[in-house]
Amino acid sequence: MNDHEPTPRSHEEIDLERLRRAANRFENAITLGIEAARSAGREIDDGTAQLIAHVLGRGLGRDSELAEHGRTRQGNPETMRTEFVTLWEHPRTGGLTREWINWLGTYLLHSEPDPEVPGGDRVEAARALLRSTLVTDQLNVGGATLTVNIPASLNGTELREVVARLEQLPEIFEQSFHAFLTLPDVDASAENVADLFEQYFVGRFESEDDAIEGLTPIDEWETRLGEWTAELGLPAEAVNLDRSVISAQLREVYDVVEMEGRIYAFIR
Repeated sequence: MNDHEPTPRSHEEIDLERLRRAANRFENAITLGIEAARSAGREIDDGTAQLIAHVLGRGLGRDSELAEHGRTRQGNPETMRTEFVTLWEHPRTGGLTREWINWLGTYLLHSEPDPEVPGGDRVEAARALLRSTLVTDQLNVGGATLTVNIPASLNGTELREVVARLEQLPEIFEQSFHAFLTLPDVDASAENVADLFEQYFVGRFESEDDAIEGLTPIDEWETRLGEWTAELGLPAEAVNLDRSVISAQLREVYDVVEMEGRIYAFIR
């Protein structure tokens, strides 16, 4: 175990390329360990936790506590949590890496000795953490592979129940619903997910221009701009609205999903 306190790392100091190479190498073994934990309704085992720590440690460097745990299964749990929160918050950290971080965090919470907290309470706290954390996954629903976000706590049986429930929804045949399920804060396992879709879906558009015309009063803006240029004695083509700026503004107002050449908009 390292005796020194590791220096907190900025996002610029994280080597995501090294992390990705290690993730590709150990993905199969880690996936098997997670699936075994899900099926048994328990935390990951020591070996899977060590592999995840090793992969994450590759992104932070050999002097990190995660790297230490990857070598020796030792390390300061609190410091490790600080380190993988930094990884989690990196804007280019992928959904799979974040899922592994969730599992490792739960493992640490469960395994860290604390005589003042009963073991059962630690387990329940760990499970609550997983239930509240959505991870990106792909589910085969009605013959189609859908990208969805689901609680990290779901085991194999619960995943099959989610698939069965989604297959019963009339909305499952609508691509707009598929787009809705990709939104990072939409829980595909929620029993009211179809109601939420109906509540937040704004519309489908065939192109960016179609979305701008459907979601903004651009005709009015262009009319008023034309009147203004005429008052100044300018040619009509002297001033134009920048549609790329309007498109960027749309994405601040709506959740926008592009899928198979179409654009879907949802209330944020």
